[in-house]
Amino acid sequence: MPQKILIKRGLHANLPTLDVGELGLTTDRKQVYIGTSDGNKNLASQTVFDVKEYGATGDGVTDDSPYILNALEDIKKAGGGVLYFPQGIYIFGGVRIGDMTVANPPGNIPNITNLHNIVIRGAGRNISTIKLKNGTNTDLFVFRLVHRIRFEDISLDGNKSDQTGGNNSYWPDGACCLLVRDSTDVVVSNCGVYNSFYFGLNISSTTKNVILENNNVDNCGCGIDVAIQYGVLSNNYITNCSHSGIFLEGDDFAINPATDYEGVNAFIKVIANTVKTSGIGILVRSGAYCIDIEGNSASNAIEYAGIAIDSGDLTNGRKAKNIRVINNTSVHNTSGGFYFNNIEGLEVTGNISEGNEKGFHIYGVDNFTLQGNHLYNNKKEGIYIIFGRNGLIFANKIRNNNQLKSTGIKTTVGILIEEPSTTDISITNNMIFDDQTTPTQRYGIVLNHNPKRIFIENNNFYGHVDDDFSNWTGYATYSWYFNSSTQTVEQNIIKS
Repeated sequence: MPQKILIKRGLHANLPTLDVGELGLTTDRKQVYIGTSDGNKNLASQTVFDVKEYGATGDGVTDDSPYILNALEDIKKAGGGVLYFPQGIYIFGGVRIGDMTVANPPGNIPNITNLHNIVIRGAGRNISTIKLKNGTNTDLFVFRLVHRIRFEDISLDGNKSDQTGGNNSYWPDGACCLLVRDSTDVVVSNCGVYNSFYFGLNISSTTKNVILENNNVDNCGCGIDVAIQYGVLSNNYITNCSHSGIFLEGDDFAINPATDYEGVNAFIKVIANTVKTSGIGILVRSGAYCIDIEGNSASNAIEYAGIAIDSGDLTNGRKAKNIRVINNTSVHNTSGGFYFNNIEGLEVTGNISEGNEKGFHIYGVDNFTLQGNHLYNNKKEGIYIIFGRNGLIFANKIRNNNQLKSTGIKTTVGILIEEPSTTDISITNNMIFDDQTTPTQRYGIVLNHNPKRIFIENNNFYGHVDDDFSNWTGYATYSWYFNSSTQTVEQNIIKS
């Protein structure tokens, strides 16, 4: 599935000549270049404005706000530059940069306009920290309609234990460490983001060309929230976020739907992130388009699935489309390992779902492939499909599910397919078995309430407590009977 990412990445020696305004990232030197009429320009070569030279102390006690603001004003006059924070903890009351004429939040928070090309850099993550001043109840940094923003090697602390909420925030019920809206060319690299009432990082309103990489995020309402086009979220480590670790907003998500419509997420790669002990691990909402979720780890989600592509009931949004979920691990989450709802075009390949409530929960998904996944030791069924159409379930390993040891049928199976509107699904070349000393997975495949045109071929079944197949009516009885006009079963291997 073709996808277009506008930020070029590669070794420094191989970086091509960039178009004017185009960004390039050298993966070996971690340097960002921008194309100019005179060739590639290293953004790190901008003039450095050291906040200590303006009077900031970084002692964790003194309010350094006026010194930081003075430095920002000089960066504005210079047409851009690096705001540098040496080692220390800098108390700061927050700032808004750019045009705030739309949805400007309350509060007497400084606003600097016409400032672009800014880098905010520290001496290292957790070595240099910018901490929100006690009782300000605001966002630490807000950018709107700003071009070329970079945060690197620094920590942002929302200090929520010494705030009472977000009364002066862009968001009415919380504050953000970093909020970027309607902007372009945003990089947050090797930063710490901590203790935010609401979002740790919120990059939204179809901000374009975004890289969020190698960041540590902890103890926020939502770790990373995006509504962007063309972006990469990679190698971030996110823990203890009450809502979700990574949240790709839906097109039904807006502060004021009549005037402030959030843009859809499109052409985004979410790669090799780790999310632990959050409400949801990774959540993608309605309207998302061409999203790759690859090589991530989600564990111990408290409220929901480890990884969820959930378009909701489509009352205010559209189906997510062209989603790839590849080589992820989702384990020990309170709800499902993977949850897929109202999607058009879904590829799920090479994932592991272990110790969750359900392995895969698929609801209202059209045109899907489940291939080469391993679903085991889940509390209920391995794969549950309802209202799905045009699907291929191929070469998966589904074993030892129903760890709750239920005695019914629906939650005790390897694969459960339900309802007449579930149609045209092929189940081939899977291994569906229980190899425990005391088996818990009672059935291999159950077809419930007459799903249509289900083709089952060349699967390997063994070790189940009861049957390998059941066509269950949903009432008190079940049988081996398959209606040959709608369901075909042939060439299966049945053992034990």
